[in-house]
Amino acid sequence: MLGEHEAGEGRPADQFLQAYEQGQKLYQQRTLVSDLQRDIEQTSEEIVGLEDEWNAIRSQLLNDDLTAAERAELINQLERNKEHSETLRIRRDRLDDDLYRAQYDLDGLERMNNRYY
Repeated sequence: MLGEHEAGEGRPADQFLQAYEQGQKLYQQRTLVSDLQRDIEQTSEEIVGLEDEWNAIRSQLLNDDLTAAERAELINQLERNKEHSETLRIRRDRLDDDLYRAQYDLDGLERMNNRYY
């Protein structure tokens, strides 16, 4: 009889610990999703900024008064801009993939959590 009583006392503590751990996982996953969304937004803003810079440089290239050295420097800027933009686009694609997986995992955790309550 004593053994049954002792075993019964552990269940609420185990349930509390399980619920706490589940809540912790949910919080961490929600934070991950939020961080990824923020990173995607920032990366997209950087890409837009580079596109604006690209257009400004192209406009400068139309200036007939540019020296050959100035024109070469602007072309170099365009190339650096293009490379940076491509790098950011690849980064954003990877972040999108990470976000998809993180959101999928979060949805699963939330479904599991809803079963508990």
